[in-house]
Amino acid sequence: MLDNRTKSPKVVITGEITYTIDKDHPDMRYIKDWYEGKIFKFSDTYRFDTEYWGRDYEEMAKYIINDLKLIAGGGYNTEHINVISVKAK
Repeated sequence: MLDNRTKSPKVVITGEITYTIDKDHPDMRYIKDWYEGKIFKFSDTYRFDTEYWGRDYEEMAKYIINDLKLIAGGGYNTEHINVISVKAK
């Protein structure tokens, strides 16, 4: 895939995290139907510029995993989540 603005090649990877949260999660006030053990899922699509990243898929995967964990943690940290799985494809 080429970025139409820069004409540089891109690697596109979709990441998904499945997780639970504890009662002290910073976004708890926005979750109306929470119960202990409730499973949440979130996915996002990432585009990596190969001119910057090269073809280092391992580093791309690390970036995706860390980003998804932070998002699941409310954007603050990962203290109040329990990761069940993280996938990148």
